[in-house]
Amino acid sequence: MRLPLVSAATCGGVVLLVLSCGPESPRGPQAADVSPPARHAIHSEQLRTVMRQVGSEVRESWPQEIAQLKQEEAARDRRERFEHAAYLANRLAEAAHVIPQAAPVAQLGDDDRRVFMDLVRQLQSESELLRSHAAIHDEQGMRRTLDRIRATCTNCHQQFRELAGPLRFGW
Repeated sequence: MRLPLVSAATCGGVVLLVLSCGPESPRGPQAADVSPPARHAIHSEQLRTVMRQVGSEVRESWPQEIAQLKQEEAARDRRERFEHAAYLANRLAEAAHVIPQAAPVAQLGDDDRRVFMDLVRQLQSESELLRSHAAIHDEQGMRRTLDRIRATCTNCHQQFRELAGPLRFGW
């Protein structure tokens, strides 16, 4: 039995959302063009958008649904879903890379800044690992890595509530 796949319109909408939050987006001023507080707000919205997209995919299709698609019926669909997962993981890694420039880390003490930067590097590393798992079609690796990403995000937002704000991406 073949599981229902996300419609072309939905996939197109996700692609448009991902593209609209990228650094080349014509939506308005970008981080390099504005003050540090405004830069943080712009990046925070971009990061929230990527995290909502990842969360949506986790709930709706991957890696659970990908694992259940029959190989002979859905090789192309599986490949496309893994490619999309790798793309979103790459977007997350890119967003994590910008966090130090977008967040007002200067207000942190030295020890807190080190912890914050360690968590940023951990998110970058986990995002890259998620991309690697998606590239080799490793559903179990994706699940484990998504759990670690979730834990890293939760940890950062708990430790740096005033800086990071509440978690709002729903997964």
